[in-house]
Amino acid sequence: IIAHKKYFNTLPEGFYLPFLGYTPGLEHAIKAYGLRYTILDSHALLFGSPTPKAGTFAPVRCDNSLAIFAKDVDCYEDFFGENGIIFREEYCDNNRDIGFESKISELQNFLDDQTRLSTGFKYWCHKKTDDGTSLPYNIEQAKAKTKEDAALFLGNKTNKLLTASELLEDKDVSMVCTYNANMFGKQWSEGIDWLEQV
Repeated sequence: IIAHKKYFNTLPEGFYLPFLGYTPGLEHAIKAYGLRYTILDSHALLFGSPTPKAGTFAPVRCDNSLAIFAKDVDCYEDFFGENGIIFREEYCDNNRDIGFESKISELQNFLDDQTRLSTGFKYWCHKKTDDGTSLPYNIEQAKAKTKEDAALFLGNKTNKLLTASELLEDKDVSMVCTYNANMFGKQWSEGIDWLEQV
């Protein structure tokens, strides 16, 4: 709350409660700080008592009117699952860095004590040739892929919401997708481009 006020010059209306951060009665403390909602992992609502009629597709209200939204159950799988977005062939392989991939003789003018370290220079994508050789990273192909992946992501989420609305007899539905900011840039070089496309 303090950081939000410092950087945005306004108080937040709510926030994502840290993992396993909820305990019965905490809604009173959250509300006392002027917050109107919080976000929990999906199982917090799905295994709650009483079980929400709309599952994770609508917020629930505590006795003191604090709204609780559930994080979409597929958030992690969308990016890190077997077909996770960040592992697309066109994207930069952030696990490959010249500090570990180049010959030590090529780096000796840049290393203080010949100890290998991450330099931030990453020149390979996830795509490999038939013999397992990594291919060079192409930023234009990666940027084009972020557009495709953003459209695919939005299409999948829209279809999920439409299905939920239909099953809930056309009631209003919502979905909250939360991601660690560390993913956008550090773990996934193209993450910011993808986010802008979304």
